[in-house]
Amino acid sequence: MPNFQYTAIDAQGQHTTGTVQAGSESEATSFLRSQNLYPTKIVKRGRDSQGAAGKKAATKARRRSKPRGAKAGLTVIACGLILLVGALFIQNLSNEARASEEATRAEISEQQRLTEDREEQARQSEGLLIESEK
Repeated sequence: MPNFQYTAIDAQGQHTTGTVQAGSESEATSFLRSQNLYPTKIVKRGRDSQGAAGKKAATKARRRSKPRGAKAGLTVIACGLILLVGALFIQNLSNEARASEEATRAEISEQQRLTEDREEQARQSEGLLIESEK
């Protein structure tokens, strides 16, 4: 199986290099992506020419990417929780605003009723004054 030397960027934006064995360049790309690495360059090297140092570097690159992948998953979960808490906070604010608006409307209605009562009393008083002057 041929070896492919790669340069890739991990989920944190760090550059990493190494060698991976794969049947084709697309298989090498798929493998690297499964390791949360995004290849920027892949070059085919000789068949099974990877020495001990190259194998060690490739293994090290695979090991490094696994915890980062788990961290990325936790980051996604944390972001989801933050969005959920934010949505609940906004919903709570919206409910409070509705309740306040309803209380304000009730208060305005009460003030309008009192104003109408006062106007009615003024009309009655005016009517009584007119009658008493006759």
